[in-house]
Amino acid sequence: MEVAKDTPSATTILNFLSAHDGRHTKADILATNGITDGQWNAAIAGLIAGGMIESRGEMRGTRYQAVSTGEEK
Repeated sequence: MEVAKDTPSATTILNFLSAHDGRHTKADILATNGITDGQWNAAIAGLIAGGMIESRGEMRGTRYQAVSTGEEK
């Protein structure tokens, strides 16, 4: 599977997680945009591998959160 962290889908996911504190499910994130399952799989793998987001839990219980960079907004 292609690992994609610099795609529009990855940017959309990262923007959502950065704008919304806490952990969110895949369903929470997908409900706010038009990302397909295929786009999700490639984007989320790239974001996790790149250390930009972290995941907790497994399968349907997985929650995602943006990794803090320590920078003030």
